[in-house]
Amino acid sequence: MKTSSSSSSPATSMCHTPPESPVSAAKMRTSGRGAVAGVLKYFKAQKKVSPVQEEEYHRFRLLHNRLIQLRFINARTEATMANLKVNVEDQLFWVWLRVNKMRNYVVENSIEAQRLRQEIKLRQVLSLQMPLLNEWSKMDARNFEALSKLTRKLHALSVRLPFLHGATVDVVAIHEEMVTAIELMDEIEDIVIKFLPRVEIILYEMTELLSMFKQELSYFEDMEKSLFLIPVFAAKESSLKVHVLQKIEEERKSMQH
Repeated sequence: MKTSSSSSSPATSMCHTPPESPVSAAKMRTSGRGAVAGVLKYFKAQKKVSPVQEEEYHRFRLLHNRLIQLRFINARTEATMANLKVNVEDQLFWVWLRVNKMRNYVVENSIEAQRLRQEIKLRQVLSLQMPLLNEWSKMDARNFEALSKLTRKLHALSVRLPFLHGATVDVVAIHEEMVTAIELMDEIEDIVIKFLPRVEIILYEMTELLSMFKQELSYFEDMEKSLFLIPVFAAKESSLKVHVLQKIEEERKSMQH
């Protein structure tokens, strides 16, 4: 009886011990192997084993096998998750590169579209003002012709005036010429009065056109300066992206190691 009680005490005490605190994986493996080896040596040393001890030993082996299976499953799951994490990071990296390229493409297209809109606007303004400018050139030619006629008439009248001593004067002819000159001047005055509002409108529009043209020139100069700055900013952005990508790659490699 003493022998049976002493032989059954290690198994029962081993089965009913309270769970220990969690430790590292290496210590758990070494402790588990040592415990199994100790149990095997103990049962090999015993010549006669009771059925209760055999049952406890069988349950212990099942639990140990289950623990090994769980450790293997956990290790395989961790390896799979690590590979999956690396693949997902690579995919996110390439997606980020594509998004960055698309963003640069959209910015370039928006700049080009803005330049085309400004050019179309300038052409619309000039197309509205060109008929007025053409009409002004025609009116200028007419005014020049009228002034040249008036100059010739006045010159002819002044030449016909008698400046020599004792010369006779045809008063009727001079009167007729003066009346003709006055009528011509009245016609010129009527023409000037008639076209004066239109000339004022044209001058106002020309002033507005000139101011708009100067404004458009300033806009084009600003846009040209911006276009010159775009490659500089693009180069800086590319260098920053490369630096960030290198940092991300270094961090990922350090995490893998």
